Amino acid sequence: MNAGVEHSCAAGFRISIGSETLIPTINKNKLFPPLLQFESRWQEPGEQLFPRVRVRLTFVVMSTGHNRRTLHRATHRRETSTKQLTSHTPAGTTAYQAATIGVQNPLAHSSFSPSPKSLPTIAKFAMMEDLDLLILGAGWTATFLIPLLQQRNISFEATTTSGRPVAGRPTIPFKFDPTDPDHTAIAALPRARTLLITFPLYGPGPSAALHAAYTTTHQSGAPTTTPSRTPFRFIQLGSTGIWQRKGGQTLPLSNPNPDGSPWLTRHSPFDTANPRAIAEDELLRLGGCVLNLSGLWGGARDPRAWVGRVAKTKDEVRAKKSLHLIHGVDVARAVAAMVGCNGATWEEHGEGQRWMLTDGFVYDWWALLAGWAEVRQEGEEGVEGGEVVPSQQARWVGELMAEGEGVRGLPRQMEVLGRCYDSREFWRVFGLVPLKARV
Repeated sequence: MNAGVEHSCAAGFRISIGSETLIPTINKNKLFPPLLQFESRWQEPGEQLFPRVRVRLTFVVMSTGHNRRTLHRATHRRETSTKQLTSHTPAGTTAYQAATIGVQNPLAHSSFSPSPKSLPTIAKFAMMEDLDLLILGAGWTATFLIPLLQQRNISFEATTTSGRPVAGRPTIPFKFDPTDPDHTAIAALPRARTLLITFPLYGPGPSAALHAAYTTTHQSGAPTTTPSRTPFRFIQLGSTGIWQRKGGQTLPLSNPNPDGSPWLTRHSPFDTANPRAIAEDELLRLGGCVLNLSGLWGGARDPRAWVGRVAKTKDEVRAKKSLHLIHGVDVARAVAAMVGCNGATWEEHGEGQRWMLTDGFVYDWWALLAGWAEVRQEGEEGVEGGEVVPSQQARWVGELMAEGEGVRGLPRQMEVLGRCYDSREFWRVFGLVPLKARV
């Protein structure tokens, strides 16, 4: 929501917030007037009113031409009251809200001397409610999500513990401590319609604490998309690991399906004693949503790099069964679909719902190890490279197939793999198809 302001036409530029349009006015008596005053008005449906709003006003001076760069930046934050206005037209009477904010122009009092070709001011007037998404804990997933949000013009902010940039985007320093009764750090976060929690929460308490702290510190003036519970949407990223115990056993310890089928869906029994599952269930009861993700890959995460860690011995290879994956690109698309869904879709398919996400494939570890067989032997001293030979893991797979395991070809049958996730429902409900299926 940036608007470039030329000194020759400093008044009457338009700034969009959500689907509405604000029309600020600016004193243009001077190139850099000492006081900048913005009056912004917007129309709200029904009786939804904002008695007070938070405003963030950012001034940026940039050079023009091919090598544009920022020459000066200053940000002001204000909280101000709103006023109710009525517009009379031949079509009828329309009710509006308006907010006026006046701030000292930092450029009028600074030592900055712009060149004639520089843009005097780019002003950003934003109500905190306008954010579509707040990413709590921008890590690996955010490296795929942020570019997609920018491409789709979805407004967002993101946090990291250090405030480091992610995907070229600055982040807000923030660390959630569920035991801290002081909500100052949470209250300072921007308001957003949807919150994406990417870091794991464990056991009873943290989900409810985060939900309550954010809602109580941000609810005033927020859109009531889910009036029965909270005006905010909470999405937690979880793991499909809750459908298995340590050691890879499916829950319950015997096959959970009466017909003996190896297929599991989001509705299948899971480990309710799992600390992450406990925290997720707590959020679901509060109207949140959980996306249980299978093995994450893409970018720096290459499943081939896992081989030396998960298949160090022949016995470990013997125990390897199924593998389920989801690429970061498709995680981002799934999140964006939930952020962008309308209120009715959220109430039916988001609020209180747990979803299972895979790319639709059930991978056989033996088939992957055999397919990744090529390794290069170390050459003689002073000679680059050596002969290409099968990996030790691929050799073990061949030995196991010949040792009476009953496997004549790869991949093995689903019944042999034992745990097969069926995630078709999510992709069907949200009208998507994975882009990065098949590792």
